[in-house]
Amino acid sequence: MKHLAVIHSEFVKKARKWKDLTQDEQKRYLRKHPGSKRRLTAKPGAAKPEKSQKLEAVRGVKRILRRVRKLDALSTRAEKKHVDLNRHKVYWKLEKAIIEGEMPKGNDPYNLNPGNYDWKREDSNLITKKLNKLIFKITSSTDDVLEASANRQIKKELREGILKYIKRHYLVERKIKEPKRLEDLKKEIKTKVKKVKVPEYIGVGDRVRLSNGIEMTVTNVKHGHKYVTVNGDTDEGQHWHSKQRGSSSYSSSNLKFLGKVSQKDKEKFVKNRRDFDNTIQNDKWKRQIQGRSKLDELNIQPGSVISIRGHDYNWNATVVSVDHRQGGVRINQQRQRRQRPTFGGGYGFGLIPGNVTMHYRFIPATSIVSKVS
Repeated sequence: MKHLAVIHSEFVKKARKWKDLTQDEQKRYLRKHPGSKRRLTAKPGAAKPEKSQKLEAVRGVKRILRRVRKLDALSTRAEKKHVDLNRHKVYWKLEKAIIEGEMPKGNDPYNLNPGNYDWKREDSNLITKKLNKLIFKITSSTDDVLEASANRQIKKELREGILKYIKRHYLVERKIKEPKRLEDLKKEIKTKVKKVKVPEYIGVGDRVRLSNGIEMTVTNVKHGHKYVTVNGDTDEGQHWHSKQRGSSSYSSSNLKFLGKVSQKDKEKFVKNRRDFDNTIQNDKWKRQIQGRSKLDELNIQPGSVISIRGHDYNWNATVVSVDHRQGGVRINQQRQRRQRPTFGGGYGFGLIPGNVTMHYRFIPATSIVSKVS
């Protein structure tokens, strides 16, 4: 019985029939299980392709994608009405609802920022209600699909595949396409790159490869006092950046130039990066405003003892200073900050270590539970 259980577990891993295996796979299985009654049936050198599972085999997936298409259409209408809808924020709320089961909360969970305009506030409230309704329906449909499968690994792969497909087409491509097979949920779309002569300086629209092997399209180049920061996005919607000292030339960079993307793809990547940066900035401003209100509500002053929310338990600390502009406080916990080393002049021409400074830990007021004393 133990031997039969091992054979069964091996076939569950592959989820394929014996006739669909190649000759090498059949040999490998027979070496592991010499007592098996199975014999080689595959022809040498004939690798039969693995049969693709039809999308109709997974009940409920089409319903999910149909509702995601409605979400995409609603977002497009909102953008045409000049509502400050950010797809990154919508996708993050949808991802959190599917993974953690936490639905969007508050009057403005998507940071639509209607301002003081009554007509804009009415449109924003209506769109917020429709977004909440669609996200609830998509989450419910996803739960129904996942509950129908008893295999935990299949549940995980299916959830990741659905989220990856939604992110790719709703967030990056901004157009939901209906896949015909289940494998299309994980299919990656490669951006076309035109090979040209390596330019002297890094520019927007360049296709480059980082030192870790990640390929990205350059969306912004920021020139600072000491460093140049190159921001870029991958085809999967990930955001990366590379810092280099000095100029933005390829000769002094660790980026490898691969080519140029089309003007249409360039505008798409730049818009996605701009929306992402705006979302991060809006979240920061929202935390600052909420923090200032919390500081005024609790009347926190230097020397006050506060209770701070932690991962496992709440803990107390003494306030050293109040940063009202940033919407937080600094507590009596010191942290070291070491500056980058620099090359020194003189006779030694050695490496001068950076200065070590001490600062008090910053706590945002949104993490404060109450004022103890």
